[in-house]
Amino acid sequence: RSSDSSDMDYKFAINCGIKYYIPDDYFDGCKIKIPVPVHPIKLVKNNVHTDESNIGMKKEMIILVGPPACGKTLWCQQPKFKNYLMLNQSVYKVKTKMISMIKQCIIDEQSMIIDKRNEYHEDREELIEIAKKGNMDVKIVWFDFPKNICEHLCAYREMMYGKEIPHIIISKYYSKIKGFDA
Repeated sequence: RSSDSSDMDYKFAINCGIKYYIPDDYFDGCKIKIPVPVHPIKLVKNNVHTDESNIGMKKEMIILVGPPACGKTLWCQQPKFKNYLMLNQSVYKVKTKMISMIKQCIIDEQSMIIDKRNEYHEDREELIEIAKKGNMDVKIVWFDFPKNICEHLCAYREMMYGKEIPHIIISKYYSKIKGFDA
């Protein structure tokens, strides 16, 4: 409400997954429409590390690296990538199917974006080797977000779109033992 000094109680309720009430709900009987929150990605500085020079000039493989819900898929949907094939692990389910599709793209000389977390160095290295064998340029785009922002983005995604990301996936990505490997 415009008369309130803060909306922290509202955001606290959202993050806890509990129903939010305002005093007017009980005392006046009037319902006030609460605005949809601003997408958190708009509130953080640009944490995407990439060199976007020469995009679309040569056939290339772009490998995305980043935690869940950090905007990788949204980034791929920019008009400058309209001629790129977006390959997403969640679509192909099995790694071998995705690798087959990547090899087919190389044969067809089709630029592609590999849209998955790609947190392990050996997985990225495998993709780079496939691209090298096919004489294709490679770029890596790193979405560098702290864990608390990622958790917030995942909560936002679940709240707005019903897409739940298990907390174990986030914890695993940020784990010092078996997590992201720069």
